[in-house]
Amino acid sequence: MRIGQRQYHLRHLRKVSVHRHCLFPEAASPTLGASHHFSVPEFAVPKIEVYSTAVCPYCVSAKNLLKSKGLEWSEVRIDIDPAQRDLMLARSGGRRTVPQIFINDQHVGGFDDLVAADRSGKLAELLGSAA
Repeated sequence: MRIGQRQYHLRHLRKVSVHRHCLFPEAASPTLGASHHFSVPEFAVPKIEVYSTAVCPYCVSAKNLLKSKGLEWSEVRIDIDPAQRDLMLARSGGRRTVPQIFINDQHVGGFDDLVAADRSGKLAELLGSAA
């Protein structure tokens, strides 16, 4: 091994050691012991339901908006299960169009209503109510 290669090797070992101490604090300090752990705060995840059909451009747009905000949702396909359509009609107050979006069991409406809620700040309030 040449001198330049050895210096690189030593620098690499130091970096690995530093990273190891950052990732595994028990290895950095024997006084911490096995009882030391990192706590990760828990966040309430909003329950988002999107009633949709297979071919629906507004459904796709609504899901893209939710995706752009980093949200997850459950999709209920009413074209496959007629019972789900009846449930959507009951929950939405008789609205027949898709998508019908619910956040934490509160009816938001369709895609236009979702966009309006996003622009007015109501969507953030609805999502924050899960916390």
